[in-house]
Amino acid sequence: MAQVSPAAKATSKRTQEGLPVQGLRSLLAHLRALTLNHVTLAQDDQHGFPPMAQPTALQAKAFALPGVDLDKTVSSKMAG
Repeated sequence: MAQVSPAAKATSKRTQEGLPVQGLRSLLAHLRALTLNHVTLAQDDQHGFPPMAQPTALQAKAFALPGVDLDKTVSSKMAG
């Protein structure tokens, strides 16, 4: 019978929501991929907009657990 490597076993584990089970380091690396930028146009550099990447299901769940409202967070970052 073939043995399954620990790495392969770890990547096949899922939460009840179907999200991959991750360690803290891999979760932080995944969360770090969510970016918030400020874009201004060459014709009007006085005004801009915040095109935030759409969070993955895992990122949304990770931020929702401690009660972080990403929409509110983005609005406050752009106002200041």
